[in-house]
Amino acid sequence: MSLQTLQAKPTAALNRPCGIRRITRGQCIYFEGDRGQPWQLVSGIVRLDRSEQGENQFASLALAGDLLGIETLLDAHYAFQATALTECAIEPWRMPLADAGKRAVLRTLISAEQRAADLIAIRTGQPLERVRRLMLLLAGGSNAGLLPTKLALPKLCDMADITGLASETVCRSISELRRQGVLTRKGQRSALVSMVDLSELECPTEQ
Repeated sequence: MSLQTLQAKPTAALNRPCGIRRITRGQCIYFEGDRGQPWQLVSGIVRLDRSEQGENQFASLALAGDLLGIETLLDAHYAFQATALTECAIEPWRMPLADAGKRAVLRTLISAEQRAADLIAIRTGQPLERVRRLMLLLAGGSNAGLLPTKLALPKLCDMADITGLASETVCRSISELRRQGVLTRKGQRSALVSMVDLSELECPTEQ
């Protein structure tokens, strides 16, 4: 995804009075290098990118509960560009003073560290396995429960960037998940996922 394409999207109005902000799908929350403050992602999925030779390169994902722009506590500038992959809500975040609040921050950071490892795994292996792991990650992992989960889906091009696959390959993998009854599309932006079937699906080692 090019830097110019993302810059065409208006950024969220972060300079308004504090409170929960609603961010539309595809909207840039803030640009790399902008001055700003930390935010907590209340709901939705956010893509983080870094600019390399004029092109935005995928760096990480943020899910509900994660902290965005925490690096501004040290430098006041954002180290990444943040873009909403689904409808999102964010709110200003302040460093808690109580010990309980500090422990919650540590849990959030540990979760983000684990997700970084999960994202590395998502970019290796056969295409169907990569897409399966991505769906598990977006749905909250193996702890999401046994009931079918409604999942807001990023755009195909974003899923391709995250998994390191071509968009056409991601599309074929999603079609295979549908064929096996693991996933049912609910319009263009969401799907109903059987978490049990998704967790237990055995993907072929060769295609």
